Amino acid sequence: MGTALAALLILELCLARPAAAAERIVAAEGVYADIARQVGGPEVQVTSILDNPAGDPHLYEATPSAARAVAGADLLIENGIGYDPWMARLIAASPHVPGQVIVVADLLHRQPGDNPHLWYDPASMPALVRALAARLAAADFASARLVASLYRERQRTTHIGDANLARHHCDSGWLESGFRELARRQ
Repeated sequence: MGTALAALLILELCLARPAAAAERIVAAEGVYADIARQVGGPEVQVTSILDNPAGDPHLYEATPSAARAVAGADLLIENGIGYDPWMARLIAASPHVPGQVIVVADLLHRQPGDNPHLWYDPASMPALVRALAARLAAADFASARLVASLYRERQRTTHIGDANLARHHCDSGWLESGFRELARRQ
């Protein structure tokens, strides 16, 4: 009986192996967290620090839960150019330096003094999608590879530039259909 119990315990431990770790993404603002969820699909765990659209980032004070989220992140996304200055303080105070920080202002070559509400710029979301897809594809996440190929294909077949692609993909549901295709392939 003892040998059978030990064998069952070993079998259970082998079968209970955790799945591959999800990429932990922390976004300063909810709008960027939403894009990260769409690009990463089920292979990412996304946390938004400011998840209330009515929240004022200028009045935000970092919380212990935000500090824990940043400390545990593999990837951070922030707006930059003074919109979310508390992110720099959270990163500096973190005992763990995340693998990468995507600053949307840097993707758009924006400088302090420019309009910090970057999500209104039609070029911001395609730039963020490309940066996220590249990061996640490098980490070998299938959903990110699919998003990158869907993005290239959509640009090729619709002949629209980045500025209009952000609006177009929201209306056409191409990203959602891409995840259905990924699920079908697996």
